[in-house]
Amino acid sequence: MMNSIQSISFSPISSQVEQAYDQSKFIVSLTSLVTMLCYILFNFPSNYILSQKGLKIGVRTCFIFKIYFYKQF
Repeated sequence: MMNSIQSISFSPISSQVEQAYDQSKFIVSLTSLVTMLCYILFNFPSNYILSQKGLKIGVRTCFIFKIYFYKQF
């Protein structure tokens, strides 16, 4: 829910972001699209893990991914 709110509230200020970061309007609009695609990709597997394996395994899996991707960047 919070990701949707951030994506929706980003739309009115897209022209200011476009000017501040010197990017095209298309690139700025892609942020909303990428947010929705990531939601679809990660929401269903995470819900499956939480419902089938429980909260403990779900949190551990999230923690492992968080550590892995944090080291990548």
